[in-house]
Amino acid sequence: MKNKINVRLSTILIFLFVLNCGGTQEIYEAETLSYSYEMSEWDKDVNSVVRNHETELEYINQNSAVLRVKEAITILDKEDKHLANVYLHYDKFRSIDFINANIIDKDGNLVRSFTSDDAYDFSSADGYTFFSDSRVKLLELFHNDFPYTIVTDYQIKYNGLLNLPTWYPLWYDQIVEQSELRIIDRTNGSLKYHADGFDEKPTISDSTIGKIYTWNFSNDEPMTNEPLSPPAPEVLPKVLVAPIIFEIENTYGSTSSWEEFGQWYYLLGKNERELSDAAKKEVDAVLDGVENEKQKVKALYKYLQQKTRYVSIQLGIGGWKPFSADYVFNNEYGDCKALTNFMQAVLEYAGIESHPALIRNGADEPDLIADFPSSQFNHVILRVTLSDGEHIWLECTSAYMPFGSIGNGNENKQALLVTPTGGELIETPKRPYSLNNQEIVSHVLLSKNGEASINVNIKSEGVVRDQVLHEILPKSEKERVEWLSTSYDIPNSDIIGINFEDLIDDDPNYNFDFSFKKESYASASSKRLFVPVNVLSNWNVSFSNEEDRKFDVWLPVTFQEKDSTIFNIPEGFVLEGIPKSENIENSFASYNGSFEKLDSNKVLFTRIFSIKSRKLKPEQYPDFIDFMNEVSRLDNQQMVLVLE
Repeated sequence: MKNKINVRLSTILIFLFVLNCGGTQEIYEAETLSYSYEMSEWDKDVNSVVRNHETELEYINQNSAVLRVKEAITILDKEDKHLANVYLHYDKFRSIDFINANIIDKDGNLVRSFTSDDAYDFSSADGYTFFSDSRVKLLELFHNDFPYTIVTDYQIKYNGLLNLPTWYPLWYDQIVEQSELRIIDRTNGSLKYHADGFDEKPTISDSTIGKIYTWNFSNDEPMTNEPLSPPAPEVLPKVLVAPIIFEIENTYGSTSSWEEFGQWYYLLGKNERELSDAAKKEVDAVLDGVENEKQKVKALYKYLQQKTRYVSIQLGIGGWKPFSADYVFNNEYGDCKALTNFMQAVLEYAGIESHPALIRNGADEPDLIADFPSSQFNHVILRVTLSDGEHIWLECTSAYMPFGSIGNGNENKQALLVTPTGGELIETPKRPYSLNNQEIVSHVLLSKNGEASINVNIKSEGVVRDQVLHEILPKSEKERVEWLSTSYDIPNSDIIGINFEDLIDDDPNYNFDFSFKKESYASASSKRLFVPVNVLSNWNVSFSNEEDRKFDVWLPVTFQEKDSTIFNIPEGFVLEGIPKSENIENSFASYNGSFEKLDSNKVLFTRIFSIKSRKLKPEQYPDFIDFMNEVSRLDNQQMVLVLE
């Protein structure tokens, strides 16, 4: 559900679906911008200027709405011409009435006009989507003489209102002269909103056609996308809109509470969990001889992984309604809803309680807005409840996820548990950093010329293990070697042995072994060897230390690395110099590196590096940067060997 087609403006437009409010289009000249810089002094961090933006949402009833916009954006240089890509999505529930666009040069002259007939039209299905009725119209409004302005104007009608677009008045590195959102609620109370990042409340007025809400936005300083910042929807100013009562493809629901929204989803799948006699026979065979309840869940989860495969199905309400358990059994595929529903069905037949949980999957996805019940989800997982009260979480779309793991993108999030009584917000499990562990044991045999023969064992658990399994298990032997080479920066030709056999057992700690040779591992002079102490885990990173950090720091994962490296000193050499042991400790991370001379020709280097917190406050960013720069320095130290 992520769109990587573009970077800035087009991302906004996908969310906005903004449309025209008027008939004639104004011509905007770049020189007339009311911006504090002269044209020749544009700030290097500004990529575009929103000259005017008028968005109107007319909410007609629980089944229909109309969106209209008029927008003019000035694009400043060729590095940002991708801002002129205008994407509009449409499907069974959204139809595009018209698209009009103009390109205006820097002197205010019309260069070219566009209509819907000029747009590319293609399926929006990604590589995992098997069936989809979602399509995209794309206008490429490119011009080679900068700055230039694009003026767009289009209209979209909605028929079926589970989702309404979020309004984002600006994007990163953008100045907004004037932007307005106008919502007309013809139902006088069946629509709700959530505004974030705005100082001003909406202007509310009554009219003969309904209640009107108006927001205005402008800025004279761009918002910068800081390193390791939260996802854009988390930090950009926005207005979310949702119907309180909605109708979609002859189903009716409410967002007045999470309980009621969950009740709607429950009813969608209530009658889709009936198993055929053939399916029951297979389940009986899987459970034959298995008495322990938890082992039954594990056996059935492995059955699901071996029998089915994941494909995305996005046809009409199929984006929400699961295909039946019998459909999955006969076709042996399904999307997240269908596979979760099938797993729930086989567990139900086995007498084991389970319920689906709607979630916003992705470590880089924004947090759920808990006080705004609405359609904020892109995935569904399953929570199993054993008779003793223990909960087991299952990710039903992966053929390689270990039993009981749901992946980094689902952990430590709010999810909507769906039961016969409705929905309830709950927290998904969070693994401590110490259980997201990678442990590397290396033996390095050094030669007098600096060449090294290195034997490595890598043990992983938690999120690290999950990632390794998903990278390794689907691949051929050749692809595994390529993955190893890329992951650890080892040329293919240097790898002389590899063993992944232990990856397929049920041990929560997964091991694999390999060996390689490196011709110039140590730098050699006439009588000395300069030997890097960190073989595979060194962090070569650098971050700028911003003085006025505005956003929180979001790290992709918490984890721990443990390294033990034994160096065999070549005959005739002795240890001349060795880095001192160092320890760095703070609230969000730690590093401990130590050296020990085992005997006359062996040195042991041990290292433990931990990231303990995934989210940091802006004021912690300088300390984080200092810490990471120090880790990089320590990871790139050398010991010195000298000829006797």
